[in-house]
Amino acid sequence: MLLRCHAFFQGDGMTQMDVIFLGTSGAMPTKNRGLPSILFSFHKHFLFDIGEGTQRQLMRFNCPYGRIDAIFISHLHLDHYLGLFGILETYKLEYRTKPLIIYAPARLKKRLPEYQFVSFKPLSDGVIYEDEHILVSAFPVNHDTECFGFRIEEKARYIFDEKKAKEKGIYGHLFRDLLKYGVVNINDKNVCINEVARLRKGRKIVYSSDTRPCARLIKEAMDGDLLIHDAMYGHELVAEAKERGHSTAKQSADIAKKAKVKQLALFHISPRYKGKELEEEAKLIFRNSFVSEDGMRIRIEKRGDFFEHQSAVSQRVGFEPTSP
Repeated sequence: MLLRCHAFFQGDGMTQMDVIFLGTSGAMPTKNRGLPSILFSFHKHFLFDIGEGTQRQLMRFNCPYGRIDAIFISHLHLDHYLGLFGILETYKLEYRTKPLIIYAPARLKKRLPEYQFVSFKPLSDGVIYEDEHILVSAFPVNHDTECFGFRIEEKARYIFDEKKAKEKGIYGHLFRDLLKYGVVNINDKNVCINEVARLRKGRKIVYSSDTRPCARLIKEAMDGDLLIHDAMYGHELVAEAKERGHSTAKQSADIAKKAKVKQLALFHISPRYKGKELEEEAKLIFRNSFVSEDGMRIRIEKRGDFFEHQSAVSQRVGFEPTSP
């Protein structure tokens, strides 16, 4: 289930998966909307785009601005990365030593001053970040300059059946041995992981950044929990949207419907709109649509569906020794 609220960020983000909209306007800020930036908070804290004023938005919404682990910049239009320089200088003034990774188009590296705590990694098509909990992938989208969307995917996790595990003699370190090797030998009998556990699907969030409608987005967002999509225009301006490399609310809803996502967040809203009219347009196509607003937090709950054929699943999985 996805929860929508305007409450400030609470907790350390270590056990909950949250998406916090810091800036939701497109091209220029408004009284109520800052420039594009999204905070993803789970076991680590990631920023996706960092428009002008983002560090103040982090403070305003009580987000852990000093604990950002990585910044992902989709493209080099100023409204998506101008806030980077200010936050780096703040970190420098605070004598930051915690490593910070910046993922961005390669051309940005020449514009960045040197900071001892910063490492730079150019974006490319495919997996760009991986840890024990999540994968972050970048993929090209259809804007008017080099631009990437991002897919954040939680690794599938084995959920052990306590009763079945006990019957098979699984205890203590055998859980981790079973996860590592897929099989353990107990009293000269092999016990396979599929006999005592099910593989729960991981959560998935996709951020389109600035783009015209494109088939790659449907593929990347398929069966996702949340799609955050460019909705710069109402469909009455579809020709202008195409010319400038953006999407309408209707087009965003079409993508969400084809990708069978759970919810659609309309993002990168033109200052000409209040937002409600775009939401109404999108809901005619995809009911579970909403307009993102600054300070809005979405909590992505654990999925309740499991893979039917675990042998065909990638080995990129996590471990959760609890009862289903």
